[in-house]
Amino acid sequence: MTQEASSKVASEEARGNPPRGRPTAERVCEINRAILDAATKCFLTSCSYEGASMDAIAAEARVSKVTLYARYQKEMLFQAVVQGRLETWWKEEFKQNWKPGSTLEQRLREHVRMLMVIGASKEVRAFDKLLSTAPPHLAHTLRQVRFNHMIDVITRDIDEFTCAEGSPIHDPRRVATDLLALLAGWFRMESMIGPVTEVEAVAFGNRAVDLLLAARAAW
Repeated sequence: MTQEASSKVASEEARGNPPRGRPTAERVCEINRAILDAATKCFLTSCSYEGASMDAIAAEARVSKVTLYARYQKEMLFQAVVQGRLETWWKEEFKQNWKPGSTLEQRLREHVRMLMVIGASKEVRAFDKLLSTAPPHLAHTLRQVRFNHMIDVITRDIDEFTCAEGSPIHDPRRVATDLLALLAGWFRMESMIGPVTEVEAVAFGNRAVDLLLAARAAW
């Protein structure tokens, strides 16, 4: 959000003089966008769920605490921030940069390449660190959301291509889930040692696809 847009969001109610009447739909969108932008900044700056207070988020968004709490509780706000970033990554990375292949192997390698590129990015690593500080039930829910969408995409490809080849498999979702688990486990292990580079991540992703395809008879 630009400085001008942020200034626009600073309303009379933020100065202790709430405006009368119902806000317009455009105004509601401006306030919600300002709150989400402020929450994203506060959560990432503090590097923890508890470190970002609702007071700080309200101040950053330049809205009153009454306005903030009328729209979000902290868990809902945290979930909205994380899910919003996931949607952005999907639109900006997968939809814009994804190169579909004509074989199952090509599709799998491209899916994995994109996952490893995104996973190695500083912003995603920062969000992973942030997720680890959230209440366990919330962190679990958000991780499931994060993985389930990609599992669904890979499952559809596996099912489509194996059926087209005349050799459909019993549980394509299990194969997709195992692949994602392998990638996630590598990130978790390597992160304990030190920073993960994009080159290392993509190289492992290719090896993971090699292993998966070598075991295709066991699918």
